[in-house]
Amino acid sequence: MHWSLTGGTYLAMLEDLFFASWITQGKHLAGTDELTAAVHFTHPAPANLERWHQTYGANLFFDQGIAKVIYPKSVLALPILDPDPFVHEVMTEKADKLIAEVNIPCFTRKVINCLIKQLPLGEPDQQAIANQMNISERTLRRHLQQEETTYQALLDTVRRERASYYLHQTALSLQEISSRLGYQHLTAFNAAYKRWTGRTPARSRADGSHLPVSVPGAGQPPLTR
Repeated sequence: MHWSLTGGTYLAMLEDLFFASWITQGKHLAGTDELTAAVHFTHPAPANLERWHQTYGANLFFDQGIAKVIYPKSVLALPILDPDPFVHEVMTEKADKLIAEVNIPCFTRKVINCLIKQLPLGEPDQQAIANQMNISERTLRRHLQQEETTYQALLDTVRRERASYYLHQTALSLQEISSRLGYQHLTAFNAAYKRWTGRTPARSRADGSHLPVSVPGAGQPPLTR
């Protein structure tokens, strides 16, 4: 974790407060008073370092260009005392989504972004997306093929991901969700969702069951926007 701060007593105090809370929380979670870390501060060293060492540890660096805390990799193997399964599930899901963002090939990501913007306006065809990207339809197909996916696969993926989000994270009606996914009729959305999951959107929302999504050609699930 790191950031850059420039000058000011208030910012220095804020920096100290954040680091103290992070390190203290880390010790609490790991159940240890000894959690080795290298702490970099952007402000000068205080006159008396004794209390600083008590709070932050022995490895302190001052007048640094970037404020940061560096933990050794071994810290990742420490068990967390009193783990919360719900928090673990939420954080794991968010981590998976961030990994997916990094691993989506560049051109595929651009097409996905275009699809997300265009779906609320109605189902975009391949030519419309190619025009939006200022390329030919043939070039669009060729680039997607190079990244081991197709336009239709991405369209289905985006719709599935958005459908899961709208059903479980919003109170939008099924008709509103259908419209935002580019379907002209609710029956078409119902049929597509049942094809993907084996159940209707209404049943999925009632059960609270999320739909796993993978991005064709990206190698990591799921995508997010």
